[in-house]
Amino acid sequence: MGAAESVNVYADDGRLLDVLVSGPPDGIVLVFHTGTPVGLVPLPAGLDPASTGIRTVLYARPGYGRSTPQAGRTVADAAGDTAAILDALGADTFLNLGWSGGGPHALACDALLADRCRATAVIAGPAPYTEAATSGPVRAWYEADDDNQLALAGDIAGFRLAIDAFVAQLANAKAEDIAAQTSSDADRRFFAQGYAEWLASFLRAAGVSGSQGAADDCLATLRDWGFPLASVRHVTIWQGTEDQHVPPFHAEWLRDHLPEAELRTVESESHNSIVCHLPEIISTMIAAGHPAPS
Repeated sequence: MGAAESVNVYADDGRLLDVLVSGPPDGIVLVFHTGTPVGLVPLPAGLDPASTGIRTVLYARPGYGRSTPQAGRTVADAAGDTAAILDALGADTFLNLGWSGGGPHALACDALLADRCRATAVIAGPAPYTEAATSGPVRAWYEADDDNQLALAGDIAGFRLAIDAFVAQLANAKAEDIAAQTSSDADRRFFAQGYAEWLASFLRAAGVSGSQGAADDCLATLRDWGFPLASVRHVTIWQGTEDQHVPPFHAEWLRDHLPEAELRTVESESHNSIVCHLPEIISTMIAAGHPAPS
């Protein structure tokens, strides 16, 4: 695992935010919103962009790790927490990246922190449930999930119990099981490079404080995200053609409904293996980014 410094940051309302920072102190700041559930572990050496001058910031969303839960949080609330982290680190601007369940939170930061966000990319992120049509693949994808059905039916207590049972299983996540259970050839190759143990540690860390973070993540994604999609500026969406976890129709929906979105389809990559393209993704963000204020 790459070396990282643990930092305590306090949001405006006094909540603790559990943050990991790695890379050169004077490097370009990259805020990396990771997926659901969030396990706060350093990026592995093969993915850590520190050698390219990037200062990577990872943080546990409310309810994960040591981060204080935030009742009723929305996706938009990630912008305020991100701003508090940037202020604590003395960073005026940042690159903004979201993977999977972190994708909506990255879009929120692009929309609500436009004066600080230099570029945004989303890797295999879901489209919003509330803004999808009453029928269609995005809507059907959300509604096909048994846990989501409980939440959408208003059985929040039952939903939280179901998420609790799921998260409890993560305590026993093992690299060999993750590698053996995947049905994706691309992910199988990815895990064979040693990344299965990183993902296993990520999943184990996701449940150290229970299931509230994961449940609140899911509920926030099912509700109105709390910011207008029309406020999102240029965003690059990266999507693997073989992704079965968040299928390509999510990326296509985002491309078609965000004001200025570019879709970069990566052939033969899946939900996990696509992060091997991080060097290309980050270099593209730097090249396309808005200049830092003088």
